Amino acid sequence: MEAAVLEKTGYCGIYCGDCVSARSELFCVARTLKSELVNTHLDTFSKLKDSKDVAFKDYNRFLDVLSAIINLECSGSCRSGGCDASCEVRACANSKLLVGCWECENREDCPKLEKLKKQHPNLDFHLNIIANEGLQAFHNKRKPHYQ
Repeated sequence: MEAAVLEKTGYCGIYCGDCVSARSELFCVARTLKSELVNTHLDTFSKLKDSKDVAFKDYNRFLDVLSAIINLECSGSCRSGGCDASCEVRACANSKLLVGCWECENREDCPKLEKLKKQHPNLDFHLNIIANEGLQAFHNKRKPHYQ
């Protein structure tokens, strides 16, 4: 089990399986919805409806947001080359031959992790669990990233 947890744990300590961008079901539904909207010509229908229902005036904006959601899909876990190809955290860990930031003595003050800590307030908690108790404990105790 620990190898599977490691595969889905980024060098930064973020668990890829919790990330919105890794939710393949979401993207499947979003692509299906977009396809159905195009195939039923809802754009033409929305132009007819927008004079009676103000919500339809934003139909094109809705499609833009739907497309942006679809574009959030991640190509794979951090360790398989997915996520952010230019990730400086991954590059740093690899250059130091670390399995992850939890092995770095400077992780608490690392400027490379600061941006992530703003988006993932539990990041220090996760890194400490991994450092002190191991990956399996982290998998069992981790807190959702976006709460």
